[in-house]
Amino acid sequence: QFIIQTRFVCQFNIEGRVTSVNARLLADTIYCDDMEFSYTSRTPNITVPFAVIWGGSKPLDNPDNIHVVIYRCRDMADNCGMCLAIPPKYGCGWCQSTDRCEVKEQCGRGSGIWLNRNQTCPNPEIHSFEPMMGPWEGNTNVTIKGINLGKTFDDIYAGVTVAGVPCQPYEHLYIRTKQITCRVDGPGSKKLEVGPVIVKIENYRGQSKDNYEFVDPVITNISPKYGPRSGGTIVKITGRYMNAGSEIKVTIDELPCSVISAESNETLCMTSSSNINRNGTLLMIFDGKNRTYNGYFEYVDDPTIESVESGVAGQIKVPKGIPAGGIKISVTGKNLGYIQNPQMYVYYDDKMFVSRCDVLSQTSMDCRSPTIEVPEHVQLDAEHPLHLEYGFRMDNVTGVQNLTQNGFNHFLLYPNPIYDMFEEEVKYYKSDYLTINGQHLERACQESDVIVQIGNTYCNVTSLSRQQLTCRPPPVQPPALNAEGLPDKQELPEVIVIVGNTLRFKIGKLSYALPAGLNGPLSRPALIGVIAAIVILVFIFIAFLIAYRRKSTESNRVLKNMQEQMDILELRVAAECKEAFAELQTEMTDLTGDLTSGGIPFLDYRTYAMKILFPNVDNHVVLQWDRPELQRKEKGLRLFGQLIMHKTFLLLFVRTLESNRYFSMRDRVNVASLIMVTLQSKMEYCTDILKTLLAELIEKCMEGKSHPKLLLR
Repeated sequence: QFIIQTRFVCQFNIEGRVTSVNARLLADTIYCDDMEFSYTSRTPNITVPFAVIWGGSKPLDNPDNIHVVIYRCRDMADNCGMCLAIPPKYGCGWCQSTDRCEVKEQCGRGSGIWLNRNQTCPNPEIHSFEPMMGPWEGNTNVTIKGINLGKTFDDIYAGVTVAGVPCQPYEHLYIRTKQITCRVDGPGSKKLEVGPVIVKIENYRGQSKDNYEFVDPVITNISPKYGPRSGGTIVKITGRYMNAGSEIKVTIDELPCSVISAESNETLCMTSSSNINRNGTLLMIFDGKNRTYNGYFEYVDDPTIESVESGVAGQIKVPKGIPAGGIKISVTGKNLGYIQNPQMYVYYDDKMFVSRCDVLSQTSMDCRSPTIEVPEHVQLDAEHPLHLEYGFRMDNVTGVQNLTQNGFNHFLLYPNPIYDMFEEEVKYYKSDYLTINGQHLERACQESDVIVQIGNTYCNVTSLSRQQLTCRPPPVQPPALNAEGLPDKQELPEVIVIVGNTLRFKIGKLSYALPAGLNGPLSRPALIGVIAAIVILVFIFIAFLIAYRRKSTESNRVLKNMQEQMDILELRVAAECKEAFAELQTEMTDLTGDLTSGGIPFLDYRTYAMKILFPNVDNHVVLQWDRPELQRKEKGLRLFGQLIMHKTFLLLFVRTLESNRYFSMRDRVNVASLIMVTLQSKMEYCTDILKTLLAELIEKCMEGKSHPKLLLR
């Protein structure tokens, strides 16, 4: 009783928008008030969640998940036939006043002409049909496409004619309102029959714009007339009406030849393999009706490969190439002329790269190495090229595939050659030959692989080495080529090197004339500039001569002064020597008198050495052995004495002391005397040290600023 008195609401969630209408409960059924549904998407229908709310916010349970389907008839069908084929639960029909599929209430607001699913569409249309011709014997299946082509198979069962000949539809191939497939019989004679395709449905009919033709196919020629026993040869069959009928078959001596394409004047098919050599008759079957070619197709022995080579003659027979491709590869073998379109392929990084080949004779053909896509980060080594697998495509012949697995050498992939540009902006042609430098030029290439273009003509390549190309240019400078490829005599021709027809290098411009100014009169400003430069150079030269003269005179004057000083010095030394000699003679006389009276005076070695090494010192520390601090330093002195006995240390010690400018001459003499005391028992070692130091002193004086003659004197 409580629920009966409660207010009900029907709630719909349409594309995220919640729409509600009131509802009434009558007995055990809830009736929602009328409402108009709409949605924005272009789909024919959408499914909308549905709920019944009671008590303001309480939804009734929906265990079966009941939804509401909202649809638009006009989006479910775009023609009358499709509209009337919509299931009856949707209530759609065809509104003739608007030419749209609508419910009856929407057709002219209920007053328009509205066709329901039990009525017939008044305007069947044929948009296309195929084939458009067939053999005059008939038995051709014609497929007709259009709109309003019947709602059921019974509507069109007896209403299809092709060029006036009845066409029997296939029920299992019929697509309601859109497509009919039927079998047409022939007119019974070779006479050419032409007419439209007509579909009748009750009192309405649809007629095609194009006509169907009954024809008589004729084979006039085939090419080629031979192929390998392995099959795979593409045979082109020419004639008239080669695409007649719905099913075309080709056989050669009862061996199938698979049809690839069929057009009005030619049909292409691929031969199958034959176990023997044979001359077979070619037969074409158009919808079960035979046409025979007046000739034969010959199955011949499969081709074989004997050698594959490229590069300079005399090298090992091995195919070579570069990533850019286009390198000439010579192939020899047998029965090569029986292949129409031979191809060469190379595998790199699990990818196949293919290039074409040109057959020269039954025993030879030329191929071009394929272009191989090598990633930019991969650097090819010219000294260690990549070894790749390769083979040939010759129809279906398997014996020429994967040659590297049949004892042939691998395909060698070298880096692309690099041609350097001219060093100057314009290259002046002076000799009979033009030389272009580069890298890796003949690793995989030979002269025939390289084209040198100068303007609109070519330079005859005479030699190709690893780093240099030489060619003979034409005798007269050719004109340049402009952007459109037309000759332009106003510009200098550009030299372009083309490798394998794919790789292009712009080398620079070439001129047959000498640079301007070397073979023609100078202009007035240029002449004035040259004269001024010569005058300046003359003045500079004179200034240099004057400076050199002054320098030479000054040097001579200095040398003369030095010579005079040396002479004066020699005179002084000579005078001093005479005076010293006279004094010596006097002292010798006095000494002789003393010796005569008192005998020869002498000192013991120790006293003599002390007076020589330490003059004017009576009690030197060297003679003081009983000093107490010596006992504490005895070990250090002993170690220092051992170092003194090493020649390297002693020489380094002396050089270090002499290099110290704050070490006075008195200190140096004192240190030298102390070292001599230490070396009294090692006089040979001491003599060696003195000789070494004296040699260094002589060398230093010879290389220094002191005059060398002063040392000798």
